[in-house]
Amino acid sequence: MSKFQKTALLLVLLATVLGAALLLFRKAPQLESRGIPSIQVAEAQIPHHTGKSFGTDTYSWTDSSLRSRKFGLVKNNSMDPTGNHGGYIRYFEYKVNEETRICTGSSDDNPGFGFLVNHYNDAQNSNHWVTSLALPGAYTRRFEGKHHAIHEFKWTMDIANEPLDVTVHWFIANGQDNPIFAITHDLSRAKPNAVNADSRSPYGDIGWDGDKKSVVSGIGWGDRFKFKSTSPTLSMKSSWDYQEQSQIPFAHMWSESANAEMGLVQTQTWLQHDAGGYWLYNSWGKKSEGPMPENWNWTYQLNQYQFESDPSSKRLAWGTNYGAVGQVEYNAYGDDKKLSGYPYQSYSLYVVMGEFKKRAVEQQGAQVESAQSVAISGTNIEAAAEGIAGVGRSDRTAFKPRGWNHVYGTWDLNQISEGPLAFEFKVNRGTLKNPIFRIKLTKSSQIKSVIQDKKILTPDQDYLLSLEQGSDLVWMTLLGEYSRSTRIVLNVLGA
Repeated sequence: MSKFQKTALLLVLLATVLGAALLLFRKAPQLESRGIPSIQVAEAQIPHHTGKSFGTDTYSWTDSSLRSRKFGLVKNNSMDPTGNHGGYIRYFEYKVNEETRICTGSSDDNPGFGFLVNHYNDAQNSNHWVTSLALPGAYTRRFEGKHHAIHEFKWTMDIANEPLDVTVHWFIANGQDNPIFAITHDLSRAKPNAVNADSRSPYGDIGWDGDKKSVVSGIGWGDRFKFKSTSPTLSMKSSWDYQEQSQIPFAHMWSESANAEMGLVQTQTWLQHDAGGYWLYNSWGKKSEGPMPENWNWTYQLNQYQFESDPSSKRLAWGTNYGAVGQVEYNAYGDDKKLSGYPYQSYSLYVVMGEFKKRAVEQQGAQVESAQSVAISGTNIEAAAEGIAGVGRSDRTAFKPRGWNHVYGTWDLNQISEGPLAFEFKVNRGTLKNPIFRIKLTKSSQIKSVIQDKKILTPDQDYLLSLEQGSDLVWMTLLGEYSRSTRIVLNVLGA
């Protein structure tokens, strides 16, 4: 290579480097100003084949992978185009690679997911059932924060000729994939033991495979053990395994061909709140080459009454023993202890839709397990020892572990006195992603800055704040993965 050629080559390289540097310089301000957008809430009309529309409140948020998610909750104060009443998810959408997966209600009989179903025995011990689809109710956007939101539904249901008041909160947060369904059955206006009911709420049928009508490959659930079908395809002849012990109650089903799954994961352990029903616990610790358990004896209602005639059925529900709603004393699942279902029955569940390859339900369960290992200590702040026992209730219950608000899946902290505050957030097992804190300040104020392990965090990028108007309560999500002890310092405006 000649001297002239070498000089020309060096000039080309220098120009390339300078061009790249200028490009980075131009892009840098855009990167610095980019933040996670606010949750968007809007009314939307979702068309139906009749030509009528579902009136919905639509929530759009950013999930843990910084991709958009959206769902539409049908208003429950009037009849919808299917001849039912609302209070459920009509459609849910999220990203899988570059595809937007859109999931909608499967039929006019089951027009979405998240409505209420209770089975109960009458005085003659005959079985009946009630559903919120048959009843008008009321709704409100209870909290619309910048990065956190709560949508409320209410109903009064007649069950065994007694009034049952039901409150449901849907909690959505930026940085989280899965909304929380929190429910309270309130029988305080009814007589003790006059109602003997279970709860299968939330209940429904939605095309969680992106409306592809794919064949369901398998089902599983957790109570004190984990049950799963183990044959390549699901049938009443399928083999199954019930040997692995479980800490967190859950129920799910999946389609391998569609790379999709849907499930429900409780925010508490089975020791903290019982779940599941009937008598299959005799099979704990066992496995079988088939057949599957009798469909009436599955721990949770899934698609067992549909899949033989419709292998693509996406039916999914929760489950409790009879008496969980209405009885002063009823048997826990396992028949080894007594619990009370009067006057309240409350619980909260993550509603999971995601990729089967990524084990979306399993990952959410692991998050709840890791939450059980957390210890919080602080300066001028403490983890809350107790809080409301459920949505729509004023009575309080102990948080286990201390600070873990199982109603919304948050860490509740109380500022002790005015001034700066700091706390150690220690995860002793596993990894928590994007934990949410609810911080009760000594007065209505704002958080001026957040410092994590001596690093000043950037709002809307490293942490997400929502302020309740005129309240001393601040919601804060810390974006990142936490698997050790982390020190957080908060400077409060005016402190």
